[in-house]
Amino acid sequence: MKLVCNVEVNHRGLLAGSNVAGKKSQSCLSIGKQNKNDELFIFLQSKPRNGNQMINKYKIDGNIETVFTKFINDGKSTIRIKEPPVDLNIKSNDSLQLKSFLKALHLGFNKQLNNDTVIKLKDLQSKTNSFPTSTVKKKVFVKSKAEYPVLEGFPRTTEELHVSGLGRKSFDRQILRLQSLRILDLSNNAITSIPKELGNVFAHLTELNLASNLLGEIAGVQNTYHSIKNKWLWLNGSSITTSLRLLDLSDNTLKYLPKQVGKLKGLVTLKVSHNQLESLPASIGVLPRLKYLDLSVNNLKSLPGSFRNLRLDSLNVSKSFASISLAESAGGTCFIMSLKELSARAVVNNRIYYDASIVPATLVDYMDDANFCMCGSSCFDEVISKSAIKDLRFIASSIISDAQSTNHALFNCTFCSSRCVNNFKKRGL
Repeated sequence: MKLVCNVEVNHRGLLAGSNVAGKKSQSCLSIGKQNKNDELFIFLQSKPRNGNQMINKYKIDGNIETVFTKFINDGKSTIRIKEPPVDLNIKSNDSLQLKSFLKALHLGFNKQLNNDTVIKLKDLQSKTNSFPTSTVKKKVFVKSKAEYPVLEGFPRTTEELHVSGLGRKSFDRQILRLQSLRILDLSNNAITSIPKELGNVFAHLTELNLASNLLGEIAGVQNTYHSIKNKWLWLNGSSITTSLRLLDLSDNTLKYLPKQVGKLKGLVTLKVSHNQLESLPASIGVLPRLKYLDLSVNNLKSLPGSFRNLRLDSLNVSKSFASISLAESAGGTCFIMSLKELSARAVVNNRIYYDASIVPATLVDYMDDANFCMCGSSCFDEVISKSAIKDLRFIASSIISDAQSTNHALFNCTFCSSRCVNNFKKRGL
């Protein structure tokens, strides 16, 4: 039994009345024997430096004072050895492997360990056996179903995972264990939903490619806005809202784009081409870092007014608009704001994080459905609306369009107050 982890050796008896801790280092903990009939030891093997390999051994039988497991779910544990008087402070990236190692240690202490799981010292002294190459593998490409690691799982150090074109119908939850993941490519499969945990577990995820899947369908039936709302809870995660830089949802039979996409404040590139989008959420206009947007091949009838707040480097609108007559109109009403409206505006405008664990679920839905004024502020029930034809060149430095398209589009503009209406009229809205 092996465990590749970081180990700090704390010498309790080195100085009277004090503890002296060693420096944490990448190590390999093993349970084994020096020879076939010897007693069991814990072998602590430090990562080789300058060609020198260090292996310390600690007797198990009657020599384990206690094992501290309070933080085992965080991948942390301490094994207290009687002789020599040391504490082995363990930090592992995989709590499941740590639990398996401690279970094997318990069986060894009670002399119930199967000899098949016991390692011999001479095997540990081989460089190729000490630190498996899989523990430092950072890029993983699965090119066929036969290569998929169903039983052994992906290396925990994986930073880039590409599982494309395998026809998978569901998201593999073992991926959620890859805490170092930066790039995840699940394109060209048949995935219909993403678990909500994805939004919270990946603190370093910058690129997510979900192109050519079936996120716009439920059990083979095309979705509606209300039926898909729960499918996009992963966009609410506290980690993904700040870390994600690229999101590709192209070719997913999407008729609606979730409003939660407006929470991805770090997003630089958004691709939603080759879908069936008829409209875009107003929240897309408040993405502060968005620079590249691909809307090509959709059925858009208009754009939200908040869209005009974007400053893009590239905008692709080729074949993105349905064949409709562009006409300006004005309308809408303005009411006295309720306390609910005032509070919701304060939370959304100040970008205060919220979810169903903090406020009632009904308020989460209410705030997720926010409209956005041309000034960038949120508004809900009390709005003033106006439609206008405007030039897209005001938004993007580079516009990609087909031969039949113009650089103009119909905008459905929302205003949070009469003052904003007057201000934008003066500016030629």
